[in-house]
Amino acid sequence: MFQKSFSKLNNLKNIYIYIFSWLLLGMLFTLYLAQYISCENEEVLELTTLNSDVVCNRNYIGEEDGIIWLLDSSTYFDMLVGSEYSSVTISVNPDSLVENDSLKVRLSIGTEDKNTFCAADDITKENPSVTLTVPNKLKGDDWARIYIQNGNGRTISLESITFYKETPIYTLKDVIFGYALASVIIVFIATGFYLYNNNRIDRLGTLFYGMISAIVVFYLTCFFSHGQLLSSLFWYSSSNGTYMDFISLLIPISNGINPYYNNGNYPALAYLIIKFFALIIPRESPYIWTVGEYFDSYQSLQAVIVSGVLFEMVPLFISLLVINKKLIKFENEDNKRMFNIFFVISAPIAFTIERGNIIMWALLFTLIFIAYYDSDNKWARELSYISLAIAFAIKIYPAIFGILLLRKKRWFDSIRTALYGAALFVLPFAVFGFRYCINFINGIIGTSTSNLGIGDVGYDISLKNIVRTFVMLFGIDTGAFYRYLWIVIVLALLVVAIFNCCEHIAILAMTLLIIAVPPYSYFYTSIFLFIPFIYYINRYQKDNCKENRFWLVTYIIMFVPLALPLINRLCIGYIVRISYFQLIQYVCILLMEIACLFEAINMLRKKIITLRREK
Repeated sequence: MFQKSFSKLNNLKNIYIYIFSWLLLGMLFTLYLAQYISCENEEVLELTTLNSDVVCNRNYIGEEDGIIWLLDSSTYFDMLVGSEYSSVTISVNPDSLVENDSLKVRLSIGTEDKNTFCAADDITKENPSVTLTVPNKLKGDDWARIYIQNGNGRTISLESITFYKETPIYTLKDVIFGYALASVIIVFIATGFYLYNNNRIDRLGTLFYGMISAIVVFYLTCFFSHGQLLSSLFWYSSSNGTYMDFISLLIPISNGINPYYNNGNYPALAYLIIKFFALIIPRESPYIWTVGEYFDSYQSLQAVIVSGVLFEMVPLFISLLVINKKLIKFENEDNKRMFNIFFVISAPIAFTIERGNIIMWALLFTLIFIAYYDSDNKWARELSYISLAIAFAIKIYPAIFGILLLRKKRWFDSIRTALYGAALFVLPFAVFGFRYCINFINGIIGTSTSNLGIGDVGYDISLKNIVRTFVMLFGIDTGAFYRYLWIVIVLALLVVAIFNCCEHIAILAMTLLIIAVPPYSYFYTSIFLFIPFIYYINRYQKDNCKENRFWLVTYIIMFVPLALPLINRLCIGYIVRISYFQLIQYVCILLMEIACLFEAINMLRKKIITLRREK
């Protein structure tokens, strides 16, 4: 049977029909079994005092910290049940019982005039709470009568009467969602195998196809979870902070306020770029920079939304053009198309767009530098030096890629680039006042220290925060270990960046310096990982897909989001909030840095062996 079925899978149409047929059968079978799947009790009605829905006989004498009645004869309570209740729990205050007390509790179900006995149990001091099961078949107007009988002649305190209904652990919606998601995953996998086996795409194309498929599955899962799992990638999706970084830069500029009055923590060139995008904000706009209300006011402006989209999309697509024209030479057009799709929807790009961070512009000018710094055309080289200077004047840390000039011993070019950077960093302060350079430095210091001691440790991939996260989650006392670890890893990354003969590893070390060194380094800094990833892809094509698979796995982890829930755990006095996906990424970053550390040790070992041989 299966051989005949598989023999017909010679095109995608038959493959899809085959997959969906088996999935449909599986869903029907699961739905049939759903009635036998265990259920959990959901509380639907709790009575701690009597109300108009409860009828009591004459032996009820009043309320005093609960429901109290005399036990010299039977006492009963009648209440309208309805068809949703499955069980009832009666709880008595054990302090009102003595050692030999035994209350007979009976449950009868029926109409207001006629009741049928269905369950009974005893309440004792050792067992002050009992649960009685309600029959499955009830009508909407059914009543429950609870008899409580004892002849001790003392008053007893009844704490509560609670009705429950059974809720299946897996609902119909859960089953359908599970099979829908499984269908999407299997279809993507089947399509990928079909395209690869029929030589429609090569191994590199299969890699891009797989990552695109995983990202699509992530977003589908977020859709089906009603956005609850978006926090695994985006900044706490329950918060109202989309475009936070863009709007926080835009507000003072669009209102004619000097951003350094409040210790703005961006270089002046960044504010000048924002100044251009602020031109679209209507001058007659009534919104001003006021505490508490300014952000929501700006976030709702149509002009701000349009400006924010252009602010991120312009550098994104120019970056894509630079990559396709100069940095990656794809052997077939399909690989190029799939890379472009993957690049645009990848996790670092999506996070950066959601934040509205100006780092996208820094990435663009860094890519221009990478593309042309080794060009045969001297004007193109000069353009690349100016581009790196602009990237530095926007976000400071792209300056680390100047090590590429030092590696080639181009001292004069390095000095010229440094002068361009100094000029482009300082001169824009003329618009705001040169004296505000000090305010900028204070803003950087203030932002660096403001994150200390906060339980929200997610989205920050700096080495400092990674260590802090594991300290808070697992209670590890690192003491001075972190400082030594930071120094060792930074030195190792510098050694690898300057002296490693493999350009991919050297550029990766530079990128990890951008991520590891700052006291805070939010997830958008990982967009610079695309630079070493481009070098990896070029080697991947050149070496016929034999490049080190470890780096490939780390890139996939950093670029492809997983829909995993948040951790909310009380640790060291703080509620630690971080998703399991971010924890995986933290481990990945740490492994990349440790791998570079071993690379530096290996380089040092080889250098020592060489020196010994020369002697």
